[in-house]
Amino acid sequence: MEKMTCLMIDLVSSRSYPTNDRKDIQNLLKQAVNLLNAVFQTSLEFDLKFSAGDSLQGVFRSPQACYLYLRLLRKIMAPVKIHAGIGYGELKLMLQESSDTNEQEGEVFYNAKLAIEEAKKSSEYSVLFYSMDQRDRVINTMINLHFALDAAQTDLQ
Repeated sequence: MEKMTCLMIDLVSSRSYPTNDRKDIQNLLKQAVNLLNAVFQTSLEFDLKFSAGDSLQGVFRSPQACYLYLRLLRKIMAPVKIHAGIGYGELKLMLQESSDTNEQEGEVFYNAKLAIEEAKKSSEYSVLFYSMDQRDRVINTMINLHFALDAAQTDLQ
């Protein structure tokens, strides 16, 4: 079985936005995902799609492409905050003809689910990467250091 990377995304406090703002955010998110799915088409095993409400899920062929996708999505969606879980592991294709990640399984999904659940609880990390490897801690520090430095910049910078 092949190792893949799953990206799970959830908007932070999306239900706290006024209805009109929430609709605008949903529309922007849909447009951004459609654009990025097209740009990353060759890197995606399964396109990012809405899995429930404002949650997204997709599978990439490499962790690097997944990270770049997430960086661009965060830029497009700013100032809306995003929690994300990136899972790396084996993908077991359950239904070969299906393009729905909800109909597939494997450790890639379990790792991503665990990562996003922990990111939602964390006050330090908005994005977590889990592969169940000892290097995960270093990878998470580097990912979130980049996002923290990015957030500290002014519009002019």
